[in-house]
Amino acid sequence: MLPFFLWCVSNWSVTTLMGGEGKFKEIVMASAYALIPMVLIYPPMTLASQFMVQEEAVFYYLLTTVAAIWFIGLLFVGTMTVHQYSAGKTVVTMFLTLIVMGIIVFLGTLVLSMMQQIYTFVVNVYREILFRQ
Repeated sequence: MLPFFLWCVSNWSVTTLMGGEGKFKEIVMASAYALIPMVLIYPPMTLASQFMVQEEAVFYYLLTTVAAIWFIGLLFVGTMTVHQYSAGKTVVTMFLTLIVMGIIVFLGTLVLSMMQQIYTFVVNVYREILFRQ
């Protein structure tokens, strides 16, 4: 769920700056509809993979690749439709959305690391105060 909502927040952030016409609710709906191939193909293939032999793995990878390409196509068309963009602007927007996703993950990791260091510092100061008494 985290990558899905990260995509939606990042896409909303980018398209707000680039003049997109879609609202956050519409972005979530278009992204959710784009996930339909994954929902349709992945569960049966996960079940079938338990009974496949090594030589049949090609069919597994073929269907999962088809699902991924179908998903990307639906996401592309959904983004283009929701924001009323041309194909070129949609490609740029999707690329920038991926970059913003990376920035958000980086900043989140940085904040969590800093909070951990602050917590460790406070605990060490507390222990030092107790030690000095």
